[in-house]
Amino acid sequence: MAKVPPENHRLTEGAPLNGTGASSRGFSAPGGDVDFRTLFETSSDAMLVLSGGRFMECNPAALALFRADCPEDILEKSPSELSPFLQPDGMPSAKKETELLQAARGSGSAAFEWLHFTKRGDPLSVEARLSLCGSGNGETCLVVLRDITRRKMKDRWIESLSSTLPGMLFQVKLDPSGEKRMVCFGGTLAPHFGFLPEHARIVREEFFRNISPGDLPRVIGTFDEAMENRCAWKCDFRLDLPQGGPFLRRGDHSADGGAGRQPPVARVSRGCDGAEGPRGTAEGPARAPGADLRHHPRAPCPQGSSFPVPPGQRGFRRFCEQARGEILGKGPYEVFGPELAELVFREDREILRTGETKMDLERRVQDGHGRLMWLKSCKGPIRNSRGEVVGIVGGNMDITAVKDAEEAPRESEARWKFALEGAGAGVWDLNVQSGDIFFSKQWKALLGYEDHEIRNCLEEWKRLIHPEDAEATFRQIELTHEENLDVCTAEFRMKRKDGEWAWILGMGKVVERDANGKPLRVIGTHTDITERKNAERIIFHQATHDALTDLANRSLFNDRLGMAMAEARRCRKKVGVIFLDLDNFKKVNDALRHSAGDLLLVSAAERMRRTLRDTDTLARIGGDEFAFLFPLVDERADMEAVADRILETLSVPFPIEGREFAISGSPGICLFPDDGDDARTLLKRSDMAMYEAKRAGKNTWRNWTGFPCSSRG
Repeated sequence: MAKVPPENHRLTEGAPLNGTGASSRGFSAPGGDVDFRTLFETSSDAMLVLSGGRFMECNPAALALFRADCPEDILEKSPSELSPFLQPDGMPSAKKETELLQAARGSGSAAFEWLHFTKRGDPLSVEARLSLCGSGNGETCLVVLRDITRRKMKDRWIESLSSTLPGMLFQVKLDPSGEKRMVCFGGTLAPHFGFLPEHARIVREEFFRNISPGDLPRVIGTFDEAMENRCAWKCDFRLDLPQGGPFLRRGDHSADGGAGRQPPVARVSRGCDGAEGPRGTAEGPARAPGADLRHHPRAPCPQGSSFPVPPGQRGFRRFCEQARGEILGKGPYEVFGPELAELVFREDREILRTGETKMDLERRVQDGHGRLMWLKSCKGPIRNSRGEVVGIVGGNMDITAVKDAEEAPRESEARWKFALEGAGAGVWDLNVQSGDIFFSKQWKALLGYEDHEIRNCLEEWKRLIHPEDAEATFRQIELTHEENLDVCTAEFRMKRKDGEWAWILGMGKVVERDANGKPLRVIGTHTDITERKNAERIIFHQATHDALTDLANRSLFNDRLGMAMAEARRCRKKVGVIFLDLDNFKKVNDALRHSAGDLLLVSAAERMRRTLRDTDTLARIGGDEFAFLFPLVDERADMEAVADRILETLSVPFPIEGREFAISGSPGICLFPDDGDDARTLLKRSDMAMYEAKRAGKNTWRNWTGFPCSSRG
């Protein structure tokens, strides 16, 4: 900033801050004796003076915030000229700037969030406070900016995880009455509870209303016990969904920073803090601040042996919760608590001794209502005409909201870290342009690797994914980019360190796009679903196979018959179907107990299966009835030869529990498309051909169309 002669360092009415000619109305000290320039230049907060809609002053912190090389990069420009055309809420920057200035005229100040660009063109999210310091066409405002870019990035990251987290994250909060209430922060499981993240707090019983009644007492009991003992909670339970069909879930919480943590209730209040120090003994009298100080954004509080509070300083009176007449003439120990008063005295003695300005003194105090709040204090010496220190002037800014905002990302990170680790999910973060990718420790641990054993590069993902799944998985990600979708989901296999394959559910969300809508950054999670896949495979097998013989059941047989007929039409081939009933099985089953009959069925099924090709299907239709499917058959003689082999293999006696039993079979043969062109017709006609074989004396086969029968019949 441009240098100003020492005699001009004290800001006075109408004097420029740095020689640019910008007026500093409303920033003057009484009689020009207060060193406000030092406060302005040495503040760690970015400060700018806005006059006539353009920035006329900026301190070094503002230059650093905007990555500016010199003041000329900022000065003589309006806020909208240093911003994108549209703000994040979709409003044009110029229009929003006008509305905020109008709001400041009405109330004297305005607090808001704003998106700027640095000189390099990087996005810069700031928390801004605008304080009006003048009136008329040449109104002057002090603008204080605080960088919240990293917090905004974390918010977007958390928002992305909220839509992909395979579970639900909630928090227990205590009302003033002591009643427990639940707040949901997100996750894919929340809708199954009938609860959405935007809902207000609800009581515990309402929150758990969809838990199966048989599990509810155990869930509430273990949850309350964990809350009371401040220990971890884990419980398996069933949810009865509105659409019907219970399913199992696991609930858990952490006693520290997790879903069960009871956070402190932050209450925001405005006020200012006063401090006292011994009055100086210099010859020049100390001047009391005038009415102009009421515009100072930090609520200046003059400090001496008593408080001559100006009429306009309502903020200080609100903080003390005392009337002006009750404060005047009193010292800090009569206004503040003993701890705060002692702190004020120590700071003031140091200022009187050294004559130095104290900046950025942050403290947590109680206001007159007994509420905790954060204050940021600035104090400086009052000097007489000979430069001697004769008093202290200071100002305080309520930064409770800022401190809460700084704490929020840390709390959010702790919650999401617990949620992701509890759900066993690993996180990945992909830079689409460069191809760089970050894998969390949990992502690597899913596959049994230590953090240092896998590099953070896309090639590692491609190396570990199953060759059969790679193309479809990465094509799914590419389609998400091409079709301008925000979320992609895929299931695939990845190789663990021990060589086994793990099934992975991958979910990703685009969190950043360029001006053309192309993805720049994608964040997602990987969850191990191997157990689920194994369970699905077992359930599918049980649903499509006979429990006794492990042969295909009627449902699977019909499905494969439909596919075989479709393939035969394409290849101009035939499909063979045989329906077979075991002869004399009922007599054997009645002569012995049913367990022996089951053994005979299993043995017969195994013998018949060995006569088939890998592409053929043998199914147990029911009781002692079986069906055979033969895809891509050339002629009927092929089917007749197979029927002869089946009868031959059944002709050998079966040893069951020390005895031998002789049975035979009666096959009925049908051919697609000669004997029927749909599955139902083929099965019906092969069944009729089977009865013809039985009437012919059993142990023989028959064709539906009356072609020559088996040599056995």
